[in-house]
Amino acid sequence: MPVVRWEPFQDAASLQRLYRMFGSAIERSWLPAVDIIDTPEAFVLKAELAGMKPEDVHIELEDDVLTISGERHQEEKLDAEQYQSTEWHYGAFQRSISLPRSVKRDAIEASYENGVVEVRVPKAAEVIPQRIELKVKSEVSAIDTEQAT
Repeated sequence: MPVVRWEPFQDAASLQRLYRMFGSAIERSWLPAVDIIDTPEAFVLKAELAGMKPEDVHIELEDDVLTISGERHQEEKLDAEQYQSTEWHYGAFQRSISLPRSVKRDAIEASYENGVVEVRVPKAAEVIPQRIELKVKSEVSAIDTEQAT
């Protein structure tokens, strides 16, 4: 059996050719990772949007659906550069999350820091669990206290 020398970048070049053929379809659709955290006071959504500018991100609430959308633009390639591999996805995206009806729609806040968009959706008062204190009544009744005197 002949020994064949493995060229790791040759495989990458083949993948690059495939990407060039099908890349336009891939570039148009990608979904950022989104975490949804249920806290006692609010639902917190965190979307990973590394490399995006805040002005390229749009957040809207319609009916009970919160939508985060935008577009990540590809960096300008220089003629002298030749990528061996690219794994970042570019293009437009849209993530929609259904919210329960019992949220404070007018108190929703969104922030952007270090490539992460955080949307806080406060829960309505009737949904927030409320701790009810258990009062212990005296085991001695009023009749018992009258008899003791």
